[in-house]
Amino acid sequence: MSDIPRRIITVIETTNAQNAEETLATAAVQACELSNEMANELAKNDDALMEKTQEMKKAVDVALESTSFQDPLRVWEARQRIQQERDMQTRVRQQAQASQQTKPSQR
Repeated sequence: MSDIPRRIITVIETTNAQNAEETLATAAVQACELSNEMANELAKNDDALMEKTQEMKKAVDVALESTSFQDPLRVWEARQRIQQERDMQTRVRQQAQASQQTKPSQR
């Protein structure tokens, strides 16, 4: 899971101007998929997952910012999808924390 943010950046950096828009959209989709995976695993390992989530967010932001030939509409759409995933992660994390607080300790 930890090499996905680096792969997103690598894909964008090595792409030429003709397919940059498609690559940017692909990177955003990969980031959203990673976010979904992380949200699904969130309750299991909250601290490590949040660290990975932060890494992914930074990598996606860097990837979006570093693409000099980007289509503003596609960037906006990708940012909207990423923000929706971030919002979902926050809700899932809050729900997981709330359910952990209401569970009796099994230690």
